[in-house]
Amino acid sequence: MEPRTPGASSFTPVLFGVGLVALTLRWIFFWQLGETPFGQTAFLDAGYYDGWARRIASGDWLGGGEPFFVEPGYLYLLAGLHGLGAEISTIRLIQAGVGAGTAVLTAMMAGRLSNSPWAAAWAGLAVALYGPLVHFEGQLLKTTLEVFAATGTLVLALAHRWRPLWLGLAAGAAVLLKSNFVTAVPLLLLWGIWRTHTRSRGAMAMTLIWIGVGLTPFLIATATRNAAVSGEALVLPWSSGINFYIGNRPGADGLNPTLPFAEAGPSGEGRSGKAEAERRVGRPLGFAESSDFWWAETWSGIMTHPTDSLTRFINKGRLLLHHYEFTDNVSFYFVRDRAPVLSWLFLGAWFAVPLTFAGLAGSFYRRDPGPWLISAFLFTQAVGVIAFHIIDRYRLALVPAGIALGAAAFSDRIRNYGAPWSFLLGALAVGGLFAVAVPPPFGRDGQNMAGQHRMVAIDALQRGETALAIQELQQAVDLNPGVQNFHFRLAVAYRLGGQIQKANASEREGMRLDPQQGPLRLGLLLSPHEPAIAAVYCLKSASLGHRVGASQFCAGEALQRAGRLPAAEASLEQSVAFAPGLYEGWVHLGEVREDLEDLEGAQIAWETAQSIQPGDKALRERYEALIQRRPDLRPLQSHRRGS
Repeated sequence: MEPRTPGASSFTPVLFGVGLVALTLRWIFFWQLGETPFGQTAFLDAGYYDGWARRIASGDWLGGGEPFFVEPGYLYLLAGLHGLGAEISTIRLIQAGVGAGTAVLTAMMAGRLSNSPWAAAWAGLAVALYGPLVHFEGQLLKTTLEVFAATGTLVLALAHRWRPLWLGLAAGAAVLLKSNFVTAVPLLLLWGIWRTHTRSRGAMAMTLIWIGVGLTPFLIATATRNAAVSGEALVLPWSSGINFYIGNRPGADGLNPTLPFAEAGPSGEGRSGKAEAERRVGRPLGFAESSDFWWAETWSGIMTHPTDSLTRFINKGRLLLHHYEFTDNVSFYFVRDRAPVLSWLFLGAWFAVPLTFAGLAGSFYRRDPGPWLISAFLFTQAVGVIAFHIIDRYRLALVPAGIALGAAAFSDRIRNYGAPWSFLLGALAVGGLFAVAVPPPFGRDGQNMAGQHRMVAIDALQRGETALAIQELQQAVDLNPGVQNFHFRLAVAYRLGGQIQKANASEREGMRLDPQQGPLRLGLLLSPHEPAIAAVYCLKSASLGHRVGASQFCAGEALQRAGRLPAAEASLEQSVAFAPGLYEGWVHLGEVREDLEDLEGAQIAWETAQSIQPGDKALRERYEALIQRRPDLRPLQSHRRGS
């Protein structure tokens, strides 16, 4: 039996109404968010994507010299918009339209599952009012496109007059946005077999071929690009191994994507993960080898401690189903306080999870396999999310499908067929227990509101809004007075605002919390603003014997900023003497020596830097320009010199 398809005339007003409501609410959110720092600045991961996209738009169309660590689809869409002159506000407005489109697609999905305009309206309006979806439409993250692509692919699969080529193209675009969607490809192939099983084997084979024709160009393009820049024809991002380790390593809680050896952010995780893998095996590794290493390392830990691993998996399942929006980025709750429309958009996981449970229960009573396809998609994607780590935005692609399935199940029951009321309401109650009544495996530590205030304050300082920075940092200190960084950042803001006495008081309080590491930390924060004062703190840290190489580098960089070049050279020489592998130390030492007209010394410093990190094209160009200035200089073997 073909999936039941609604008549176009009866559903057009529903789709139009859903789209109008969704657009109106998103326009209000766009306007309100534009009055906050979040409407003007791309924070955290959004800043990473935006910076990379701008580099692509400026001419680096291959996107760097490494295989993709994250999915490239959103990067290139963002780069194309920047290339057309779009700024953050324009991109946010486009994403609002995409989000409204997701609400319409959800209504179409529910209609195709139930043949009921009421189910379509209910499901579409639920997505229109789903606050976390709207929140992420205001961020420069791939989440909005991921959700739209996944929902659109399922709608195409359920279409009465479906086109396998279009389904393959949609699936390929979805994988290019979120590699986890690759687990849905076998489902779509099986779906193609079912759609043509009553026809000839040739027709069935052509269906599979057309799906493959649509899907493979995206994968081939990614593999070709990766091979061109690195020699490794990777089809999917090489982040999978380290991300699997992050979510399943000993001590992981399934929520906080932190590593003891990794820098923050996607690029930091990649560099640090590869370096740590190389350290452990004792030889250089390729990007695919690095990912494979972390897969093997994680599975070894799982097999060694199966009970701990099972407990962790169950806890991540509880996080997936819990109503609270745990985040590692800009908090939904933090933005809601600044954009009141999010309070009107009251639907969240507390609503979607129970409704999805009811929809899954209802699919057992359906004879056509449309609900089975949606159920299988929800199951495979949920397992894929739990296998790594749980963050609010990672589960959002499940929301439209779950809501549409639940709306269809209740619509069937109201019309006296499908699952009995007792079965549906029982499933709804079980989902409600997981979403609301069962507590998460730990407290809401993932929601670091003090850190959110600090994030806004840093942006305010960069834009010269000192008063706002002081206000936000004071709130951060009030929420968490035991964090040294908050006191020191508040001290910097006070200094920039001319409130020296308050700055000194904040510095003293910060030092009291950790007198050993305090001087270096404060010096690093002061260096861009008060380099002469920063140098004093950095040199004090070195005199205490705390991370001497880093402390001397901090002092040298600050003295370089202050224009005290001989003193800067002395500190930088001390820095690389204590830490010969410090790439930044050699780079800055070369800069200082060039300014002091010690071109041979600059040459040695930059050659050493290139031997440590040979892929820096900008440094290579500066080095070649230096050689051209002095024809008598010849390229040397790399030196390491502390003086």
